Amino acid sequence: MLDAQEQVTSEAQLADREAERTLLSAVLYDAKTLERVGDLQPEDFADLVHGEMFAAMQNLRNERLPINTVNLRAKAGLSPMGREAIMGQLRALSFAGELPNVTDLSRQLIDYSARRTLLDLHRRYQHAATDSSQT
Repeated sequence: MLDAQEQVTSEAQLADREAERTLLSAVLYDAKTLERVGDLQPEDFADLVHGEMFAAMQNLRNERLPINTVNLRAKAGLSPMGREAIMGQLRALSFAGELPNVTDLSRQLIDYSARRTLLDLHRRYQHAATDSSQT
């Protein structure tokens, strides 16, 4: 029989920060790819900084401003050090030939987000079921 810890997938297994960076970098490379992310929301990103960058990209699009490093630096609600770190990571990604399929990436990130939510609910119910102080 499996230990309870072994039965529950860890949150680390339900995130792909490389996919998050790739998607953000693809949008930075070609802003039109933002139109193909479907229902992806900033809260679907496991890395909060990535979610903030995605929100900033959405805001720039809604304001009809170019999605570029200059505008992202101004729009993202990050510390200067955090902005520079993520911008360096995004610029480091390059695409040989064609851009990645952001539709597939966004579906993957949404799926991971939904699974993290279910895992969190599972943990809450498990805690409530085993917390003897609640009786």
